[in-house]
Amino acid sequence: MIALPLKHWEGHTIGVLEVMNKKVGRLDQNDLEILTIIAAFTALAIEQAHLFQEAKLADLARILGDIGQDMNNLLIPVRGSTSILKDELKVGWGTKFKPCSRKSCSRSMEEEN
Repeated sequence: MIALPLKHWEGHTIGVLEVMNKKVGRLDQNDLEILTIIAAFTALAIEQAHLFQEAKLADLARILGDIGQDMNNLLIPVRGSTSILKDELKVGWGTKFKPCSRKSCSRSMEEEN
């Protein structure tokens, strides 16, 4: 049996490659050399997969941030307009105008009907 560590390029172990036996004969030094190369490529492939996943997540986070910024930009005129409308209603209605929350306004409309 041969067990070889799968090492990250910084040196820490990320897994193990184990070979129990081969079809004919015993495992020897030549097998160990070949498996060492295979272990290095395997560790590299695992690390590349992790880096690719991190890049995909970073790209997704950037896209979501862009969408959030776009939504905020779309709401800026709405916020400004509601502020102007509120001020205009105060002038037109005087002290009778009282801004209400969605819930309390809904209750007031139901009571009127």
